[in-house]
Amino acid sequence: MIVSRSGGRSRTQAVASRDGALPLVGQSVMHAAVVSRAARQMNRRVVPVFMASGLQTLDGTVVTVGDTTTLSISGLAVRTVWRGDLPVEVTVPAQGLRAVRATGPITLAPADAISYNAPVNAPYGAEQVTIPTSRGYTLAGTLTKPTGAAGKVPVVITISGSGPQERDSRLPGIRGYQPFREIADTLGRRGIAVLRYDDRGVGASGGASSRGSATSTDFADDVQSVIAWLKTRSDIDPARIALAGHSEGGLIAPIVAVREPSLRAIALLAGPAYDGRRILVSQNETVIKELSGVTDAQRDSLRRRVPASLDSVERTNPWFGQFMRTDPRVMLRQVKQPVLVLQGDTDLQVTREQADSIATTLRAAGNRRVTLRHFPATNHLMLADSTGALNGYALLPNTQVRREVLGALADWMVQTLR
Repeated sequence: MIVSRSGGRSRTQAVASRDGALPLVGQSVMHAAVVSRAARQMNRRVVPVFMASGLQTLDGTVVTVGDTTTLSISGLAVRTVWRGDLPVEVTVPAQGLRAVRATGPITLAPADAISYNAPVNAPYGAEQVTIPTSRGYTLAGTLTKPTGAAGKVPVVITISGSGPQERDSRLPGIRGYQPFREIADTLGRRGIAVLRYDDRGVGASGGASSRGSATSTDFADDVQSVIAWLKTRSDIDPARIALAGHSEGGLIAPIVAVREPSLRAIALLAGPAYDGRRILVSQNETVIKELSGVTDAQRDSLRRRVPASLDSVERTNPWFGQFMRTDPRVMLRQVKQPVLVLQGDTDLQVTREQADSIATTLRAAGNRRVTLRHFPATNHLMLADSTGALNGYALLPNTQVRREVLGALADWMVQTLR
C-alpha cells in the first residue's frame, strides 16, 4: 500500500508487486544501503526491487567483490562497501550521491572545498564565471585561458556524461578522477581556452527544479547558452569554438553542432552510436553473462525480463525515455563540422564498435573531416584498464585519463582550431 499526502489530504493506493520485492525509496543513499544489505544477506544474484518513485518492480543484479556489493537496477548501480554487517560507504554514481559512515564526531568540509583555480606556475589562468540562460537560472563554471595570449583565443567547451556532474566531471568512489580538469590543463598548455561548468542543478549552477525532468535535448540548450555567452567576450574568438563531449556528452555535442552551424568542431569521447535501449540491453547482457552460480535457464529467464524492466523506466523517467528512443545517427548525419572520435577498446558501457559506426555514419553522409582513434586497454572513463569491468573502476591503480587520449585530443584541437 502506498500512502501519499498533498494539501493536508491523504491518498492510499494499492500497487501490485512480486513476493519478496525489496522497496527502494527515492534517492536516499542510506536506504539504498539497506536494500543492498538485504540483497547481500539473501545470497542471490538477482532480486526483485520495488521502485517507490515509479511504482514499478524491476530486477536487480547483485555482484559482490571482496568487501564491495554492487546492486544494479536497469543500469543504475548502487555500490556499498561493508565492514562486517555495517555499510561504511555507499555511492550511487549516476545520481552523484555518496555517503560515508563515521564512528565519531566529524567536521564537514565547506561546499566550496574543491578549488578550480589554475595550478601554481601554470601557463594559463582560471576565471570563475557565471553564465546566464534564458530559462531563469545561471550556470557556474571555470574558464581557463592561456596567459599572455595575443588577441582572441580558441575555446573548447566540455560536456559531461549522464547523471549530475560538477565541472571537473568527478565520480563518487573513484578517487582522483577529474577528466575535465585534465583536459583543461592539457589544452591550456597548448594555447587553447577551456570552459567547463557545473551541470544544471549541480554545484553552484541553478536549475535544480528542472533537473529531474531534463533530457539530453534540454542539456543541449545549456551548451548553447554557454556558446552565446562566450561569443560576447572580447578575449574569445567566436569563430573558433569547439565542443568535447564524454559519453552522453557525445550524444549532446552533435545536437548542438547541428543547431549551431558556426561551431568550429566537435570531439566525441566514448560517444554512443546506438539508441539507449540497445545500449542498456547490451549492458544487462554483460552483467547476466558474468553472473556465477546461475544456470543457462536462469540466464534466459533474466534476459526475458529485461524488456519489461526497460519499458517501466522509459514510462516513468523523462531522461531515460528520450535516451532509449533516440538514435544518435539521425543527428550525426547532419553534422558538417570536423569530428574527432576517441574510443577505449575495453569500454563495456559504450562498446568499441560504436565508434566505428559513428565514423561510418558521418562519412556516408558526406562529412570527410572525420578522425577516428581507438585506444587498447582503455575503458569508458578513458582510463588504463585491461578488462573495463564496471565494478572495477574504483580499484584501478591509476585514475588519470590516459596520456595518449589527452595527447590525441590536444593535437587534433590545435590543428583544427588554428
